[in-house]
Amino acid sequence: MVRSRLAFIKHLILAIGSLGLCICGTELGLHVYDSWAECAVCRADKSACAPSWTVHHSLKPDLRITVTDPDLGTEVRWRTNSLGLRGPEVEVPKPPGTFRIVCLGDESTLAPETAQAETFAARIKELLPVPSAVNLEVINAGCPQTGPLLSYLSLRHRLLALAPDLVVFNFDMADVADDHRCRRHVRMNGKQPLYCPHPELERQRTASEVFWVERLLLWQHGKRGVGHLLGADDQAEDARDIDAPQGAYAWLRDDAPDWSVYIDQTLDILSQMAVACRQANAEFVLSVIPCPWQVTAEASNGAGVRERAGLQQHVLYKNRLPFDSLSAFAERENILYCDPSPAFRGKEHAERLFRENAPRFSAAGHNLYARVLERFFVTNVAGPWRANGRTPDRRMSSRDSSDVRRSDLGRSEVRRADARDDREPVSPAEFDK
Repeated sequence: MVRSRLAFIKHLILAIGSLGLCICGTELGLHVYDSWAECAVCRADKSACAPSWTVHHSLKPDLRITVTDPDLGTEVRWRTNSLGLRGPEVEVPKPPGTFRIVCLGDESTLAPETAQAETFAARIKELLPVPSAVNLEVINAGCPQTGPLLSYLSLRHRLLALAPDLVVFNFDMADVADDHRCRRHVRMNGKQPLYCPHPELERQRTASEVFWVERLLLWQHGKRGVGHLLGADDQAEDARDIDAPQGAYAWLRDDAPDWSVYIDQTLDILSQMAVACRQANAEFVLSVIPCPWQVTAEASNGAGVRERAGLQQHVLYKNRLPFDSLSAFAERENILYCDPSPAFRGKEHAERLFRENAPRFSAAGHNLYARVLERFFVTNVAGPWRANGRTPDRRMSSRDSSDVRRSDLGRSEVRRADARDDREPVSPAEFDK
């Protein structure tokens, strides 16, 4: 009897110990997984990002980075300055005689696997025709997985202090999903974003204030799992789910899900960004970076590239809803809008404009995008490339009515224009000259 009770107690202790070890192992595994997921933004550029109290994450300052070209396998080296921006130091305050352009966007703008001289930010500086007396600066303020929301916060907290003359937001088609994922961490004042603390920093600050069970990732993941089982028809892995990594481009599909709420939230941030720039006496341009699969069925078909984006191999997505939504918004808000997609689609062997093993521009794509932006700036933006420095005349004429149109409100100035100027018909091949 005594032996049987001792054996029972022994087995009970072993069972409890095994259960405790399983729970501890699962908790440790979830911490490792969460660290992996939170730092997915860092892996492509060798952990170049760090958590931030104000903008969720940002590039580390004074960093020398070496990455591997995903297509060629060669090493690409680049650096960040003391402000955590790619490229050389930026002088503050801005020196007299300097015209400063700030390019905002995600990794498509940062271009971590592209040599500095081949990025579109660097090419724009070379292409814009400015007098020798003017010091033209083009600042690459791209950061991985940074949509309009985090870009607006970067402007608010540090970039407007650089006194830019022109701010260009380069809209990537995954920006709607990127904004949605970080929005729950943003502190708001009504509809105005104030700051966005990284959840890792928040966990450190509030750890002593939270009941110990709620700190366990096992508990948090369990709650989310139950929520999906009880309240969601689609699972997180569904390629149409905005919360899933492979659902970031779902709104490009012909049978796109209804993302109207998320799209409106992103457009509202773009409107606030434009207002902030105007109040700082900076011109604002909204430009769209087309995805490879919106240009040609043969672009970015490397192993796993489209699969990770939840898209099919060798398929061209022709849905114009993203472009039309941005165009209508820009016209309504009186914002300059550049759509380079016609130049990209009309290019022979358009697949060469993108990388095979990453959904981003190749060196040729950066060059074409820079040429489209250069033509757009010269035609529509006041700057040192205009000898008299006057604001461009955007009044409609019979020769350019197809690309520059009045808004429905009959404004005397129109701030929407496509990338091409019909007054000088340009074929896509001319951008290679």
